[in-house]
Parts: sequence; structure tokens; C-alpha cells
Amino acid sequence: MALAANSPVEQTEYSAELLDQIPIKYILNHVETYQEGEAYKAIYSDMLAVSANLFPELFEVSSFLIQEGKEMDMLWDTEMKKRKGNMKKVNLEQLEFIFSQHDTNHSHVLDVLSQLEYAPITAIEGYANCMLSIFLPLCLDRKLDVRIAEGFVSAWESLNSIIPHSLWCSDAMNACSDLNISCLYGCTY
Repeated sequence: MALAANSPVEQTEYSAELLDQIPIKYILNHVETYQEGEAYKAIYSDMLAVSANLFPELFEVSSFLIQEGKEMDMLWDTEMKKRKGNMKKVNLEQLEFIFSQHDTNHSHVLDVLSQLEYAPITAIEGYANCMLSIFLPLCLDRKLDVRIAEGFVSAWESLNSIIPHSLWCSDAMNACSDLNISCLYGCTY
């Protein structure tokens, strides 16, 4: 036993691209809620501490309050429960078409924006990029209807709790490309 404790353990540093692909919030939520928290009770506090150290952006207070508010709404709002269950996988062309109708079909655009956080994790980054590429320039130019802008902000806040690094990089890339500025921060998407 003494030999094992004295031998150095080599730490591996993982790339940001790999870490960005791991849905930390979903994993923590699963660990916290699976079998009412009993299944992973022994490792939950350590896992939470490691996650908070590696991903402090996931643990901002406003994110927790927004998520908690949505969960409380879900308890009482049967329409929201239906939306969560009815999220259909759409391809990016369909999503781009829906979002391009922001001037004429407000209710459909708002409905799709409210469902983005329930999209499959494999598609969510593409959906976020599509949303940002269409709505971010319009918001910056103040050419977006107030209701759509509020739906966009709400969707952005939800996605920020799921894929924060990807979302912020996509924000920067879209803002830089809209202004014809080269992005120097190594963000890729």
C-alpha cells in the first residue's frame, strides 16, 4: 500500500474540444435525480466539486435561478410539458426556414425557440449556431420584433446552461463575421 501512495500519478490534460462535448449539466442532473439521488449518493459531492472547479461557468447563480424557474413552471404548466414531449427533430434547413419567418409567423418562431432546450443533445449545437446566425445580427441592429427578441434571449439563456462554451464561441464568431472582424480567441464551431 505504501508504494502505491508514493508513486506519482501522471495527470492527462484533455482538450477543450473534448470537454466541450461532454454534457456536464445533463450528467449532474442525472446523478442528482436518478433513483431520487440514491444511486450515486456516494460520489455526488465529489463529482459536483470537480465539475465546479473545471466548469465554473456552469455554476453561475442566474443560470440556476432560470432553470429552477422553468422547472417550477413545468410543474404547473401542462402546455409546457406537452412542448417538451413534442420536440421533433428538425434539420438545419427547416430550422433556418422557420427562423427566417420571424417577421410573418411570430407564434411558430416563438414556439420553436421555446423548444430548443429540449432538442437532442447531438443536434443542439447546430440549432444554436443556426439561431445565433439569424437572430444575433438582427438583435444587434435592433431590427427584431420585441417578442421574438425576448424568445431569443430566453432560448439563449437555456442553451447557456447546456453548452456554454460552444454558445459563447458561436456568439463571438457570429458577431465577428457580422462585423468582418477576424476572431483571435481560438473559437471554432
